[in-house]
Amino acid sequence: MIAVIDIDLPVQVTPSSTEGHFHLVIDKTMSWEDYKLLLYALARVGIIEKGYAEASIAKGFSAIRLPWVKKEKNEDEVMF
Repeated sequence: MIAVIDIDLPVQVTPSSTEGHFHLVIDKTMSWEDYKLLLYALARVGIIEKGYAEASIAKGFSAIRLPWVKKEKNEDEVMF
């Protein structure tokens, strides 16, 4: 099934530097506990990577690169 969602508040979707990936900003203030639940839910259904959710929770925040900042490729970087 494809997710089709009617969102009742402002959002922004911008392309990531990784082709076919995007950054989603949801303009809604929420508690940290609710935000962690959102991250867990998005990871559970495969919308975000589990590692991104876990790293965000460990840091206490999530972040994305600014549109003009490009991800540098590092040959020593290990991708899971």
